[in-house]
Amino acid sequence: MQVQKQSIAVSKTSILLKCGIVLSSIGAVFFQVFEPNYKGLLPILKAFTIQSNLWIGITSLVFLILILKWKDESKIPRWLYHVKFMFTVDIMLTYLVFAVLLSPLMSLRFLTSTANFFQHNLTSILALLDFLITDPKFVSKGKHVWLSLLPTMAYAIYFFSSYAITGIMPVAYFFLDYKKLGWFTIGDAGIGVGLWTLLLCGLLLIIGVFVLKLKKFFDKNPKRSAIAIVAVMLSLSFFFVIQKMLSA
Repeated sequence: MQVQKQSIAVSKTSILLKCGIVLSSIGAVFFQVFEPNYKGLLPILKAFTIQSNLWIGITSLVFLILILKWKDESKIPRWLYHVKFMFTVDIMLTYLVFAVLLSPLMSLRFLTSTANFFQHNLTSILALLDFLITDPKFVSKGKHVWLSLLPTMAYAIYFFSSYAITGIMPVAYFFLDYKKLGWFTIGDAGIGVGLWTLLLCGLLLIIGVFVLKLKKFFDKNPKRSAIAIVAVMLSLSFFFVIQKMLSA
């Protein structure tokens, strides 16, 4: 009886988290429409931030449909869990790159905006919690970490090709401006784009391994771990908001 109640509770949690991810990824696009620099839907979709939000949102929607249809998460194919893990790592990259690299360059108005909250905070937090709480133990392993490179490398190919053809960067990611920074150079302008790309790929692999290690720890201390994860991620985001306020 106790096992059955626990199973139902986990299922409800799974449904709530996936609904939250879907709604948050929609909110990431919707609230961007109200930003002063809004120039249409297509420019928004060119950003890796929005793409990573939508991919994890679509994946969560697929899981949600299958859960509601089958009433049993064990029937979901394992390869779908690997896809979900891949996009979880990628949305975490979005969170970290924005928090560490891009937040200092953003206005205080955007850092405190609803669009930023959905795009760079809420979706990432919910996606990580969903992976840690609802995914079966050890479905995704270390050998699957490389999958997280695929969306990022595909985006890099699109970005560099578009920049080469049009002469305009699809999104103002300074670290991908190879015409200014070069490829494997180190100078006054900073390191080359090739080096940035290698660093980001390395960061993806590190995030993937860390998320898997975190899941092992989470399974032993679920409640404390969940609170700690939310607190740490929000604290890092608030740190840059406070820093911007003090420097304004």
